[in-house]
Amino acid sequence: TALKTLSAPRRRFIVGAALVSGDFAAALVATSFSDLLVNGAAATDQASASVQAALLIAVYLSLGLYLGCGPSPCERFRLRALGVLAFVTMDLLIAAMNGLSVRVLAAAIYSGFFVLLLGYYTEAILRNLLIQWELWGATAVLVGCEARNGKLAERLMAEPQLGLRPVGFLSSPDDTD
Repeated sequence: TALKTLSAPRRRFIVGAALVSGDFAAALVATSFSDLLVNGAAATDQASASVQAALLIAVYLSLGLYLGCGPSPCERFRLRALGVLAFVTMDLLIAAMNGLSVRVLAAAIYSGFFVLLLGYYTEAILRNLLIQWELWGATAVLVGCEARNGKLAERLMAEPQLGLRPVGFLSSPDDTD
């Protein structure tokens, strides 16, 4: 297909854009839902929700979540949790300038929880789509003992969410085991 022939920079751009879009949408839904829970009505100030979503994207970008397949799913979740903690902290610091209330605190905590939850599942769905379209992951040449490389290649091919697609082996005649 046409997606298979894309250059590496274009593939990284598509992956990054998909992840950013997913997180932006998840953040908008999460902040609106938390406002609904706390205030009984969805936020009418979409500009504020968009600024919050952009802030979250900036935090995630600084943590390296949009640089391609990169970290494993477990590490990506850890980075997301750190990002949400930073996001909620910044949100509360900004809110403190206007007077912190129990409702504002509750909305920030709910937002953080829902951003983490929705963002995680949105990324999982997008990652699976990107895997199907063969855009997720980087090609890899496995170096070392042939027997172990075969097992490693099987594992990497069985778990494409890890982000490495083995395309070959490199070993020397001296490699044993």
